[in-house]
Amino acid sequence: MSNHSEVNYIEALSGLRGLAAILVVLSHTSMLTFLGLGQYFGTSGVMIFFTLSGFLMSYLYAQKQPTFKKITSYSISRFSRVAPLYLLVVMVSYLFFRLDSNYPIQIDNSNFIRHLLFSGSENILWSIPPEVQYYVFFILVWLGCFQFFAYKKIYLLIAMLLITCIFLLIREDLPGIFFGFHILFFLLGSVLGLIRSKINVSVNKYLNLFQVLTIALFVTVVQYNSLKLSILEIDSLDKMNMFYGLNSNLLIILLLVFLFSFDTKFSKNFFGNYVMKKIGDSSFSLYLTHVVTIYYLSKIIPESLIGTVFMILISIVVAHVIYLIIERPLVDRTKKLLVKNVLARM
Repeated sequence: MSNHSEVNYIEALSGLRGLAAILVVLSHTSMLTFLGLGQYFGTSGVMIFFTLSGFLMSYLYAQKQPTFKKITSYSISRFSRVAPLYLLVVMVSYLFFRLDSNYPIQIDNSNFIRHLLFSGSENILWSIPPEVQYYVFFILVWLGCFQFFAYKKIYLLIAMLLITCIFLLIREDLPGIFFGFHILFFLLGSVLGLIRSKINVSVNKYLNLFQVLTIALFVTVVQYNSLKLSILEIDSLDKMNMFYGLNSNLLIILLLVFLFSFDTKFSKNFFGNYVMKKIGDSSFSLYLTHVVTIYYLSKIIPESLIGTVFMILISIVVAHVIYLIIERPLVDRTKKLLVKNVLARM
């Protein structure tokens, strides 16, 4: 989850992050039904988040020498980006659930500590633990890439691939809140991020065309797989786990992230426009707060197409306000405090 202060900021990928958040929001309303789309489009949004995380970490860091100070700086940046707002949502949810037993993020004494330790699975919070876990695993990826390119040593890369193979072998027994269950989205995203950082492709009309076709193929693949799973008579959680494991979903999302990392006229207009970039900037706030906004709005707005559209728009606006007055200041202050007390003393 990058921001404008980071070098090599890619506008279209910020907009793509905004799309991912919107897909998740749609899945918690009746809008997917109104649009005639399958219920797993929201799941594809989380897949995009995971792939983008791997891609951007590798794109921004993998070519840098992984000194202890740079790894510490990376860790501070990642922690500051995710932890403050996440922990605030956990604590607020704990208080609100005590007052309202129907509150959508149900955190009580039984799971409060787990969520504080980034190991909880309540509602939309389940996806934060695997992302934070991959932040740690990425250090191994970073070290392995540096040793290979600088010294032609492959031991860490082999170790990383062996670990990945083990995760894939036992994947069906792994919980969804463990990054190993989603390892291919993170890791292959990182591979593409490394490739992207080393190439400079000239932009032409064919690249624009490929981006357009990829959007169409993304909708087609996700819709096909969503409808195919919806008719199976198995548990909904099993269906979702199967959806994450479909290679066609993985490949189209990898292609989507990779192609839109190139600035073209289409990418700038489609994902890099002002509105999508703003939604992308506040996508973390939108992801963490939309279920609460929709919960309270649904008490006063009857279910209809217009009502649902209104709830989605209000969720986006509320999230951006939260981003401006809460998330961004929290990120900046946390990072400043950690840099001052940790990094500056090294």
